[in-house]
Amino acid sequence: MISEDEIKKLGELSRIKLDKEEIKNLQKDLEDILNYFNKLKMLDTSAVDKLDFSAAAVKNEFREDEINHKPEKFEDYSEQAPQKENGYFKVKKII
Repeated sequence: MISEDEIKKLGELSRIKLDKEEIKNLQKDLEDILNYFNKLKMLDTSAVDKLDFSAAAVKNEFREDEINHKPEKFEDYSEQAPQKENGYFKVKKII
């Protein structure tokens, strides 16, 4: 069982002010969550293959970048731009 002191300590660590009712609600919610994990621990997972997360087993899959489409009438839009450079719209620095 999670004590009120533990909930208060969690509130202090997360810098959240909790009143008595919130402490009671959080205490109940956290107990429900932990009880659910206890139920999960009882599941038989012997038939499930273990996942291998070692560097040798994990491989990134990349794809080639492709241009899906070019905006229609891009030239019309670029003609309306106040400034252009190398085929791009030139805008003021925002940072």
